[in-house]
Amino acid sequence: MPGESSVAPRRRARWIGVGLAVVALYALAGFVAVPRIAQDQLAKRLPEALGRPVAIGGIEFNPFTLVLRARDVRVSEPAGDAEFAGFALLEANASWHSLLRFAPVLSSVTLQQPRLRLVRDAQGRYYFQDLIARWAAQPPSSGGTPRFSVANIAVDDGRIAFD
Repeated sequence: MPGESSVAPRRRARWIGVGLAVVALYALAGFVAVPRIAQDQLAKRLPEALGRPVAIGGIEFNPFTLVLRARDVRVSEPAGDAEFAGFALLEANASWHSLLRFAPVLSSVTLQQPRLRLVRDAQGRYYFQDLIARWAAQPPSSGGTPRFSVANIAVDDGRIAFD
């Protein structure tokens, strides 16, 4: 049957094309969509949660290696005049085991140049006490202890200023 021999290569080519399209969509979503969505959501939610201005220099994600990088993150004091905390780079290397365990599994986390500025005013109050009061006022979660795993934590070239 002469017609059958040409059908199999066409089917194979179609499946290869579909496979390549799926990989291309996965890459596009991971390299472009995930960082944009993450940066937008963090820029919106962190200031609400912290009651402080937050600036994020950039977020990158590699969907093939599952490495997330956040660059130049800065949390300012409530008035926005001085930095409260920040870092140059946070790199989190997720593991594919996260999918099997249905919980975040980070095989390594690196924090480069973290900065923390602790200030106490004339009344002896620290500038971050509002954060402690805000978090203490929240009702305890009923979900129990969250499941996650973090290994190989590295902190490089940090600085704490106490005033």
